[in-house]
Amino acid sequence: MIIFVKGKDFSRERYELCLGDTGLEFIGEADGFSLPYAEIKDFCVTQSDRGKVYFTMLCGVRMYEGQIIDEDNVEQFTTELKEKLGGIINIEVKRY
Repeated sequence: MIIFVKGKDFSRERYELCLGDTGLEFIGEADGFSLPYAEIKDFCVTQSDRGKVYFTMLCGVRMYEGQIIDEDNVEQFTTELKEKLGGIINIEVKRY
C-alpha cells in the first residue's frame, strides 16, 4: 500500500507500507524502516468528505500520520493488520 508519512518539519516522505513477519515495513525510495507489531498501540484509518484516506498510528512514544494513496487496498490491509496485531477494527463515521 502506497502512503505519504508526515515528517516533524511537515515534509512528506513516500513509502510502500507492507505487512512483514514481525512488523510493519516502510520501504522508501532512499531509505526504509520497520516497526515491530508488539510496539504498535493503535492504527486508525479515516476518510475525509472529499474521499481522501488518512492514517494515524501510535508506536511506542511516537505518533505517525499521513495519507494513504493506494486506497483500493485499505480494507484488505486493515483486515490483515488486525490479525497481526490481535486487535479489533473500529469503524467510526462523523459528520462535521
